[in-house]
Amino acid sequence: MSKPFFSIGIIFKNEIRCLERCLKSLQPLKSAIPCEIVMADTGSTDGSREIAEQYADVLFDFEWVDDFSAARNAVMDRCSGQWYFSIDADEWLLEDIAELVQFSKLKKAPRDYCGVMVRNYKTTELEKGEHYVDFTAIRMAKLSTGMRYSGRIHEKWVQSTGEGVFVSILGKTWLGHDGYAYFSQEAVMQKHDRNMALLKKKMEDDPKDLQTYIECMDSSKSLDENCGDYARQALEVFFADQERWGHFGGVVYRGIVSVASLHELPELEEWISLSKDYSKSIFVNIDVAFDAHTHYYQKDDYEEAIRWGEMYRKGIADYRADQFDHVELIRGVVERVSPYWERKIMVSLVNCYLNCKEYDKALTALQELTAETLDAEQARFVTLMIMQLHRETEFDTPALMMSYWETLSKELPEDAEEDEKAKARRNLDSFTKEAYGVFTPKYRKEEQKKEGFLRYSYTVFLPLAGKDDLGDSAVLLETKDPGELTEKLNQIENLYSLPIHVLSHAMMQGVEFPMPGKSLQLEEMSRLVNRLLQERESFFTLVEKIMSGNYGRTLQSLCWAKELITAALKNNDWAAGKIPEGKMITLSMDGPAESHEDLVARGMNIARAFAQVERKYLPLCYAQDILRREALFLLPPLHRFGWYCAQAFQALDRGDQVGYVRLLREGLSACESAKDVAEFLLEHIPDVKPQEPSAELAALAEQVRTMLERFSPDDPMLEALKQSEAYQKVAYLIEGSAVPVRGGILQ
Repeated sequence: MSKPFFSIGIIFKNEIRCLERCLKSLQPLKSAIPCEIVMADTGSTDGSREIAEQYADVLFDFEWVDDFSAARNAVMDRCSGQWYFSIDADEWLLEDIAELVQFSKLKKAPRDYCGVMVRNYKTTELEKGEHYVDFTAIRMAKLSTGMRYSGRIHEKWVQSTGEGVFVSILGKTWLGHDGYAYFSQEAVMQKHDRNMALLKKKMEDDPKDLQTYIECMDSSKSLDENCGDYARQALEVFFADQERWGHFGGVVYRGIVSVASLHELPELEEWISLSKDYSKSIFVNIDVAFDAHTHYYQKDDYEEAIRWGEMYRKGIADYRADQFDHVELIRGVVERVSPYWERKIMVSLVNCYLNCKEYDKALTALQELTAETLDAEQARFVTLMIMQLHRETEFDTPALMMSYWETLSKELPEDAEEDEKAKARRNLDSFTKEAYGVFTPKYRKEEQKKEGFLRYSYTVFLPLAGKDDLGDSAVLLETKDPGELTEKLNQIENLYSLPIHVLSHAMMQGVEFPMPGKSLQLEEMSRLVNRLLQERESFFTLVEKIMSGNYGRTLQSLCWAKELITAALKNNDWAAGKIPEGKMITLSMDGPAESHEDLVARGMNIARAFAQVERKYLPLCYAQDILRREALFLLPPLHRFGWYCAQAFQALDRGDQVGYVRLLREGLSACESAKDVAEFLLEHIPDVKPQEPSAELAALAEQVRTMLERFSPDDPMLEALKQSEAYQKVAYLIEGSAVPVRGGILQ
């Protein structure tokens, strides 16, 4: 074997999880360039050594002495190549080795030390995920320099004078690193404790080493509440010797602002303002800008948040275009470079633009966001912002919403991972939940009051007609003609999947319900009524509308009316009717104030409608023999009360107030759950007079009277005739209106 160009050095201990991946990733480089792999085992017991034996050219044991530099120097002592290349066991060389191959062909390297890029993954998704930080690590050194490592932890090469080294940067050579991605919380704490112990020893050795304070901040800021002290000390060291540490300014401000932001330190805004002196630093333009944007956004200082957010986006663009000083990344990691953080800023920036009426920028930013990359909360927020932009501008936001919906609702391949499918479902659910909310009467009413209102948010979904319930719902809400509404409703396959407020709108416009040919089971009607009750105010308005029409034309419409009015009876605030006259009250937190007279009128209308429905409904469901006083115990309690309520209002219509009171009291005895209703009706007995019958009603009474005379008093058909609807209409004309009262006792 010719003399190696690279001596690749690795120290390891119990790295069975990742060691072979690391060693396999080096094989393409070994095939392209003469290389040797030199490895030190610092005490493995998990089989890592057996893996190393398969790949290492030199493998030896090294007793751990609590010092990373000592272990790495021992590896360097056994290397024979021209260049030393240090790699950790939980790292791997990414596939593009062209830059390393080209480097090996140089007759003379510009510097004796080289840095490569490291992507530190934070989750086990690795390349598929979006949580990572980037930095430049000095991993290559010319062995002829005799350079040695220094430092117990976060070791580095230093010159004999103690100064750092000058390096060339291989900006297209990347190592992946996942050492933190697989840690349990317990393991994280163990590594934190180990690192901090070594850093404190390092600090004792050199209390004025700014790099140590930077490492302390990075290692402790998410786990140690006292890390603010490291931030303040770092700033003191920096200011005390700026001639030496001036080039560290960007990473220092990144560190102290990050700590202040995370722990809400009072110095945050002061430290943000100080960072302006390093306006060209990638740390300031990305990490500081991110934290500053977030801080001002949370304070609702949208203009300042926009300034920092746009600085962040410019910093990210420069980073991706490789237009920054790579040497800076030797001093620390740039934390907010992943698409995850960029997307987070983009979403909040859109909201800032909307609040500042910078609509053009808001539209552009929304167009740049890719729906499939959002998380559920972001999907929800973007939905709201598109609708706000639609409400306040005349932009072509329906096209934007259409594109957004198409991406969110796109079916994934069958072989897609379950996590990916679950994320897609969550995002679509978030979108749908917010989208459906704009169809409610309450939302539409509030929209009209908002500043800059031009059009209802729900109209943004109009292009989805025929593709999704949201589009169909938008078209229906825009339609007022009952015939046209009926035609469009008949074209919808699953009518009852629509937002309930759309069906309510159709009913209020006069559409027959349930739709002909789309009959419903009773339990389905009950579920729909419960959905209608979500909007209390519009529900009672709908009930009044239904009850004023010909609701009993079909059995379906009668059952539907029965479900509606029963729900109204159960949900009306009967006790509110007892408030002293003239006092203003509120039925619900969001409802309009109503007078006592309004509430009494509403209660009476509901009760009368209930009586009318029960009068029609009971004979259809129960045999005539059951609809007699002595058999009423067979009925469910509310139907028992309904029978008495129907009889009571018939008595009232005859001008028989005494009979009205008696029947209501009997109804209360038969159904104690109707106590509030009965007490309300007994408290508000209308002052009525017997009505003069019309000519048609008088003729009907005469016909019924003639029929009655054909039956003997004990004929069972006589009782059946008296239960008929025709008899009930004219009973008071045949039987007379007065009920005798003797000695104050109802007879």
